[in-house]
Amino acid sequence: MRLSYDFFGAQGEYARRGIGRYTVSLGKALQQECVSSDDELQGLVYAALPESVSNIEKIFKDVDLKYIFTPPRPRLQVREYDALRWAGAELLIDAYQQLSTDVICLSSPIEDNWGRMDRPRDYKLSGKFVAGVVYDFIPWVFADNPLERRPARWYKFNEERLRSCDLLLAISEATRQDAIRYLHISPEKVVNIGSGVSETFCRLQCVNHERLRKFGIVRDFVMYTGGFCWYKNIE
Repeated sequence: MRLSYDFFGAQGEYARRGIGRYTVSLGKALQQECVSSDDELQGLVYAALPESVSNIEKIFKDVDLKYIFTPPRPRLQVREYDALRWAGAELLIDAYQQLSTDVICLSSPIEDNWGRMDRPRDYKLSGKFVAGVVYDFIPWVFADNPLERRPARWYKFNEERLRSCDLLLAISEATRQDAIRYLHISPEKVVNIGSGVSETFCRLQCVNHERLRKFGIVRDFVMYTGGFCWYKNIE
């Protein structure tokens, strides 16, 4: 079997965010799985987001990388679809159709890197089995919150795009249940693959307890929430 895994989630402005780290970690796991099962992994890299390509090439130097070309676009403050964006989406579908592969796995089927990348509206047009990773449905779950109204509209705009995937890979059971509820799709179409744990998270071998006490850290664990978003119960 040949699997084409797209590194879109680790490109452009996403490269240093959680989605970027997850995309790379999942890519490494798929690479190991393909090696152990004698399958073939192909990486899809988007030339419209060139600033992160070299890092992907370095990390996945043993993976066959396929470069996909679509019209480069500046970051957009308003995600409006004009003729050029639709043309870019059509070019992307054409590239998918030409792939000699059994499965296309999308690291994020709806993100557009703030308008810098064009995504197809219907992945079924690729003629391939398409699986897409989904992370959360927070804008839909909390659509009544003023801070989530604009993201909620964006998610609603992408509803059919998500449904067009043959399989959705949720990073948690909560996300899986939200996908079933808000997309109104069959439970068999969504699989919980878990978010996993990066090898960067490990038990420290040498701990300076005096320095920790200086900052008031006296318990066994420190909770890090990432960004200070309202839905993380920071308040």
